[in-house]
Amino acid sequence: MEHYFNSCTDTSSCFEINNVHVNDLYLNSHYVCYPNPTSGVCSVLFNQHYENLIVTLYNFEGKMIRKYGFLNTNMIECDLKNDPAGLYFLKVDSELGSTSIQVIKL
Repeated sequence: MEHYFNSCTDTSSCFEINNVHVNDLYLNSHYVCYPNPTSGVCSVLFNQHYENLIVTLYNFEGKMIRKYGFLNTNMIECDLKNDPAGLYFLKVDSELGSTSIQVIKL
């Protein structure tokens, strides 16, 4: 992508942002995320068990950091200990829908 300012031109690389904010289908009011903000590991506790959860961690720019898979659980953990401080998004996909959870890393 080219950026112009006065007579100067700068070029930046582009990357795809994959649905950082997902429309809530079911999960949004059925979980607790703690501690948030966190300095390390954050946990998400759901009010029911899910057969298959796919959790994708994105940074504030929408860049995918990593992906987790969980089977037959009502709780997930996301380890941010080695990640820089900032705003992150956990995109949670289940058999019932998707939601996006904001997590602040101190």
